[in-house]
Amino acid sequence: MNQRDLKTIIQKEHAIPSRESSSILATVFSTIKQQLRAGRTVRLRNFGTFSTKTYSAKIYQDVKTRKIKTLPARKKVKFSPSRNILS
Repeated sequence: MNQRDLKTIIQKEHAIPSRESSSILATVFSTIKQQLRAGRTVRLRNFGTFSTKTYSAKIYQDVKTRKIKTLPARKKVKFSPSRNILS
């Protein structure tokens, strides 16, 4: 399933035009992104929780060249599914 499939399902379930269903879907995704970028957790009941995890910078040795390199600090999105997601 992809965004196009979701858009089609929203369109058919609510009998709305294609543009409107695209707009709704884009708004949902952009809101989730904004909240995650702001460092907030997004909880969707009976679906799951999106949160960010910060990883510190690390120093490592490249296996092929044996050079010491630095992996910069970064944030990643973590998703924890709800227990009820398959119910």
